[in-house]
Amino acid sequence: MGKFTPVSSVWIQLLLFVALMGEVLSSTFWIETLGINACRWIHFFSGIVIGGGILFRTSAPVPRAPQLHQGVFYLLLCSLIVWVGIRLNYLFKLNPLDYTHADMLPVIRVMADRFIHSQPVYEVIPEIWGGVMPVYLPGLWLPFVPALALNIDLRWITTLFILSSLIFLFTLIRGNKRSLLVWIPIGLWFDFILYNRNETMVWSEEGVVYGYYMLFALALYLRSYLGIGVLLACCLLSRYSIVFFASSLMACIYFYESAKNFRSIFLSATITGLVLITLGGAWSSLLQFIGLPGQYLKNLESNPAKYQEVMSQGLGFVPWLQGLDDHWIYRIMLVSLIVLAVLIFYFYRRWSDPLYLLAGLKFTLLIFYHLVLIPYPYLFYTSVWVSVVLVYIYFNHVNPIKIAESS
Repeated sequence: MGKFTPVSSVWIQLLLFVALMGEVLSSTFWIETLGINACRWIHFFSGIVIGGGILFRTSAPVPRAPQLHQGVFYLLLCSLIVWVGIRLNYLFKLNPLDYTHADMLPVIRVMADRFIHSQPVYEVIPEIWGGVMPVYLPGLWLPFVPALALNIDLRWITTLFILSSLIFLFTLIRGNKRSLLVWIPIGLWFDFILYNRNETMVWSEEGVVYGYYMLFALALYLRSYLGIGVLLACCLLSRYSIVFFASSLMACIYFYESAKNFRSIFLSATITGLVLITLGGAWSSLLQFIGLPGQYLKNLESNPAKYQEVMSQGLGFVPWLQGLDDHWIYRIMLVSLIVLAVLIFYFYRRWSDPLYLLAGLKFTLLIFYHLVLIPYPYLFYTSVWVSVVLVYIYFNHVNPIKIAESS
């Protein structure tokens, strides 16, 4: 019927940068100035632009910006590490861990301590709220064990995961001059987190999840099948958000690539998953993990007032869907993720490119987090950090993907 008109990759890069700025700012500074309703739309559509922009057909030959010496990025990384390290050291001393402020890391500390002393991990913790059940998946809490063993503040682990992922990104993909632009949203995010609302780094364990998903996106792009499998298991055993994408990914590799690549991913993911579950003593809690979404629904129904402020101020679309039953919102999320996974598999025949899978990952995270029932602000940063990785990759991609011509 027609052809998509190719455009200069410079314009796509500019569009992606603007969208990344919109996604970062709408989840940080703009919430207080533009209001939460405007930020919901900006955040969602910015993510759509990033996921779709990396698939847009560009003109050939692709103009490439001059590459920078790797030392420039390392200098920026060192400056970031020093800045973040000094500020967080102050914040951690100012805010010692206290379960009455946020119980996530205190619960993880007890789980890690039980692991070190060879005690059952998944038993009720009586010293927190008079008895709380530890529900964290092993991929989420096991990384904190070394910190506890070495008597290091657990919160340095979340920082380490984010900064290490950036080091891997800038080391494995050499950047050009244009890709220096990604440092602007990176700097803005850290500035907001360090000086405005610092609960993400002070009270939350979510930096581990950010790191997993950033490295997973990088492994997908580099086609490191062993790395894809290992990180896929880590992602799934920290958050459930890409369970349907994982199924679609495995089907794409098996049917459209090779059995060898499928085996590499499957075996590495299986071995990693078995090791994490066994180390974490989580075999007896597998049914509990499967039932976690149902438990969240019960918690919402039993005490809706407890989550009212979070839901009304969250970035997702749940506040606009409160006329619907929570079970229906959850079903809408599941159906949307399943449909997206089927579409990713179906169109992979035409777009068998690493950027296509990255777009699928981005759209999956958009749907999941914008329909998550309890939209804590720090949850949305997983999708934001994946966007940082995607935009940096595209800026340095030699042959941007070309959309297949429609017939």
